[in-house]
Amino acid sequence: MKMPSFLTSAAGKLRALVSRKSGSGKAPEKGGGQAALAAPKSAYGAVFGYSGSHIYFVKSGEKGIEGEIVDCGNPAQWPEKTRALIEAHQVKSSVKTAAVLFPPVYRAVQIEKPKVPDTEIMNALPFAVKDFITQNPAEQLFDYVDCLKIASTPDRIQVFSTTKKDIDGISGTLASMTKLQVITVEQLAMADLFGTDQTVQVILFQPGGHDLTLSVYQKGINVFTRTVRGYMNLTKTTFRPAQRPEPAPSMPKTPGVIDIGSLAGELRGLEAGNGAKGAPAGGSVPAAAEPPAPAEPEKPYIPQQSDLLDGLSLEIQRSLDYLTAQLKLPPVRKMFFAIDSKELGSIMGYLKNFFSVEFVDLRDMVKGNTFEYLPLVACLNGKEQAA
Repeated sequence: MKMPSFLTSAAGKLRALVSRKSGSGKAPEKGGGQAALAAPKSAYGAVFGYSGSHIYFVKSGEKGIEGEIVDCGNPAQWPEKTRALIEAHQVKSSVKTAAVLFPPVYRAVQIEKPKVPDTEIMNALPFAVKDFITQNPAEQLFDYVDCLKIASTPDRIQVFSTTKKDIDGISGTLASMTKLQVITVEQLAMADLFGTDQTVQVILFQPGGHDLTLSVYQKGINVFTRTVRGYMNLTKTTFRPAQRPEPAPSMPKTPGVIDIGSLAGELRGLEAGNGAKGAPAGGSVPAAAEPPAPAEPEKPYIPQQSDLLDGLSLEIQRSLDYLTAQLKLPPVRKMFFAIDSKELGSIMGYLKNFFSVEFVDLRDMVKGNTFEYLPLVACLNGKEQAA
């Protein structure tokens, strides 16, 4: 499979961080300020991330990894803000760096592979995707990876596009102040979390304020990604066990009101007293004691917002069915969770009722900070790509 060059810019061709074969309960911290992160073996000394509203930074050092998020919603300010981060964190000119683009800075679309020689595909991309994007193709940069091959279907590719002007600002600054090695996109950078494991692995990824995405990886390849709409509030929802209703209080006896139960007991006693030995005076015998009611079985843990998670479980199952029925992949073995929620443990605990796969909590990767850092940490952990 093709291993593409990505985003031709003022800095020259930069190879995408793709597969080598293509294709705590602590509240998260966000906004300005530095963060301590988990320290994987780093391929790069520092990684920068760019979204529609922030610049992200992580740096590998002797004491682990330090991170920072800077507010920046104007791409025209990216070079200035990037220079400030480089200087503040003392990133030397000899340090190898990488950049990760977040949606909506880049767009992805899957199309049928153009029927031209592989050497001509890059030139064909602007014409192949012009009906699928709203931007002027002449102002965009394009790259692609091959999609998973499905028997009896045409070959397909995943095309990525971004704005030339924005990338020139990023690459120009990073290449002039550091050894810029690669510019990649979020869903490809995340592949390095999974290495080259042949098992099929799913990750549910949702930083605060973003849509939930479900991505599937096998052998280090991103084989499937979808945005699961309608779960923006999942990171804000508080889940608590449902309260068992209190038993209804017994009705007090009121003077002047006949207690039918007591009256029936007295009548049975009178009948039993006719000729019965040992009947107490007045002909009344106490009614036989009723056996105690069986103890109510303990109810399973059910969050009050279970409808939200029931719907999510159906969305996940729909995706898993697509993987096996359409993509002909083997069953999923692991499901990774990277959702910026204090209730992530409760979310995972409830969803375990529906799936017989291993669940993995990724909070340790970002040490309780926002999962917006995760693609950058994955990139640090990835194998370096040659330019």
